[in-house]
Amino acid sequence: MNKHTALKLVVLFTCFVVFFDSRRTRHKTSKDNQGCDASSGSILLLGAVQVNLQKQRVLYMQTPSRPVTRAHLRAVAAANFTVYGVAPWDIESHSMPSMDDVVRSVEELHRASRGHLVINTNSFPVCDPAEQSCTCSSAEIYKQMVLLAAECSGIHVMEVASNENLQEALSRVMCDTPFAHPQPCNAGEMMATLRGILSNCAFNCTEQAALHNGKLVEQKWEPKRCMLPSKADLGLARCFIDREVHFIGDEAARGMAEAVEMHFTGKPVDELVVIKNEYVIPGTRKTGAIHFTKAPSLLNRYFEPTEYALYTKTLDLVEATTHTVYSAGVHDAGQLWTPISRYLDEMIKVVSVLKKASKGQLIVHLMPYMRPATCTATKKFDAYREAVRMAAACNGVPVLDTYEVTRTMFHTLGQKHTDNERYHLLAAQLGSDVLLNNMCRQDFNLTVPEECDPEGAKKRWATVPEIHEYCEPPPSLSIRQALALAMNDTGSLDAEAPVCKMQNETFRGHILSTGVPSPDNAWARWQPLTCRLPTLTDFDLKKCLGSGHSLLFMGDSLTRMLAETLEDLLSSPPPTGKTRHFNYHGGRVAFRFAPSLLMRRLSPVFAPLSKMTLKEVAGANLTVYGAGAWDMGTHWMPINHYLDEMIRTVGVLKAKAQKRLVVNPMHFTSRNGCSDTQELCYTCNSPQKAAAYREAVRMAAACNGVPVLDTYDMTQLLYRTFGRTSTGDGLHYYPYMSRMETDVLMNYVCRQDFTLTVPEECDPEGAKKRWATVPEIHEYCGKEGTPEYKIVMKQLEELKKKENDSRADENL
Repeated sequence: MNKHTALKLVVLFTCFVVFFDSRRTRHKTSKDNQGCDASSGSILLLGAVQVNLQKQRVLYMQTPSRPVTRAHLRAVAAANFTVYGVAPWDIESHSMPSMDDVVRSVEELHRASRGHLVINTNSFPVCDPAEQSCTCSSAEIYKQMVLLAAECSGIHVMEVASNENLQEALSRVMCDTPFAHPQPCNAGEMMATLRGILSNCAFNCTEQAALHNGKLVEQKWEPKRCMLPSKADLGLARCFIDREVHFIGDEAARGMAEAVEMHFTGKPVDELVVIKNEYVIPGTRKTGAIHFTKAPSLLNRYFEPTEYALYTKTLDLVEATTHTVYSAGVHDAGQLWTPISRYLDEMIKVVSVLKKASKGQLIVHLMPYMRPATCTATKKFDAYREAVRMAAACNGVPVLDTYEVTRTMFHTLGQKHTDNERYHLLAAQLGSDVLLNNMCRQDFNLTVPEECDPEGAKKRWATVPEIHEYCEPPPSLSIRQALALAMNDTGSLDAEAPVCKMQNETFRGHILSTGVPSPDNAWARWQPLTCRLPTLTDFDLKKCLGSGHSLLFMGDSLTRMLAETLEDLLSSPPPTGKTRHFNYHGGRVAFRFAPSLLMRRLSPVFAPLSKMTLKEVAGANLTVYGAGAWDMGTHWMPINHYLDEMIRTVGVLKAKAQKRLVVNPMHFTSRNGCSDTQELCYTCNSPQKAAAYREAVRMAAACNGVPVLDTYDMTQLLYRTFGRTSTGDGLHYYPYMSRMETDVLMNYVCRQDFTLTVPEECDPEGAKKRWATVPEIHEYCGKEGTPEYKIVMKQLEELKKKENDSRADENL
């Protein structure tokens, strides 16, 4: 760029600045000069201002509890002067807005008008608080709120007797009143001032205790001495901008989530399925979200870990959301009974963990009133409610307590209504209203309980026998078996039992299930006889699977199911299709398909020792290699040759795996689980053949000093307990089997004090001699004409030729 060009650019820029500044000055001067004549210029009338200049009877700003729209603010900014009229009908159909909402609305208007704003209150009745002549109507309280907000911000207020005199009044105000820039105001201090001025008036309730006395009027609870704004009054849309509310727990938590969602959607509650729903906030491009996670009982830790409050994925969601509401107690006092003393200790721990995980606000919801019955006896429910309250107190967490109100609701509705959904719907609506008042209002606070005395509570409960009794016979296998195994003779949960240290301690045990296994019933837990096996919910998976960690599964479909189990449990949201790998907090879990040693000939890319596979093995912190099912079937390899090749394969994998290697032999298989005796599922799955190929894999691990993930006993007992209903093909069990196997593996991954067993027997020649006496082991079970059959036959020819050459060498 030469000097002449640079000089021209400087001159042009200077001219532009001067021109723009002059236009801004002329605009400001013009606006100020026109301000003294209300008949000229641009005058914007908002709200309760009715005159021929512009008639806008009802605008969004008439109720300051709702947000000022961008359209309003643009109109205010473009006008020379703005008159905002407030009137009693602004809130006739609404509850009282909060002081911070009024302040925010007034400040936004003032800022947009750049000081050219007047508030007109001519539509209000005359009210002098000092003479106690106010009737304490909502309209009069609202007027006082607006006056205080205007005074704090430096806004002029006028009261014109009639609309005909508005132009004259405007001219006087516009010419004589200096315009002030808006000032920040403290809504809390102003509310305290307002309560002093109108000490005899009923304001919005500011604490839960004020709700207790009241009555149910047209499906809405009305406190006696104050007002409780509902979702419609709170400006819920603005309150939810960029917020995510996570409800965890039982039906009470779900009911509150559905009550909030119903306000957004307008749909009946029975049409909602709340897991995670995100909403675009009206008038904005921003969103808010509602989550619900089912975690009804602490006993779910032993029944269904994914529905336990401290499940890993649940804690991840708690960490990511702005508000968490945890509701518990109903199930623990009833059918999923947990002894009260143990329950208190566990609940204190649960609330503590939730509080540490939460980056936002945590609220504990106490049980509402329940109709006394076998499982809901008053003394028992009082004790469990006290336990939840004390857990909140010991952790300094506020509680949402609607017990007194719901009890009054219950008796108001009568017996016929409390047996159906009407009472529970009203209780959920009340709980959600109280919650949202806490979220959306600065002047409404939930209480943190004070009493934290667990030992004192346990002594009191010891004198009440009915608290310590299970309320009804457990249904079938589900709860009866879990209760018997999850609790010992002293009534303590099996968390008191010693933790299993070695896998061989887990071989003997029981299976806990919530019914007959099926694809839809995906719950089961393995309970060893002599120790306690921690599950996924007991580990900090971020440490053992998170940043810098890599877990590789390689092998057949049995090993793939372990990877998929982790993917289903840890991916959020759960995957819609099965992927080959997924990331978890900076860590990586991957699966590499390498089902058979015969793949070296049939499809080398899927061979266990392919270059791609070995590269992944070298980069993983832990590799789990599973084999055997394909090799004894259609990808058959003669057992003696298979043993030699498997020993070599495990040896190479161990050398490449710089960290850890685990071998996963086949679990228990049964041809009786197959639906057709003519299919390969049956013909390739004889007990003798399965035992031999399983032994070959174990011996390969033994000869290389590699530990094995052995779940044979688990699967054998599962099949003997449930038969064909537990498996679809005699080899693959329903997903909860992989869940049980994954629990064992995660103990090895996440605990330094848990070891997998390294098999001891390494005697290939002795094994081959034993196998020589079992003819069915040495027979190919697949169908002729397939690609696998051709490879197998070619392999047999090569082995036979090699054997003949070896004999010839010996003769020489």
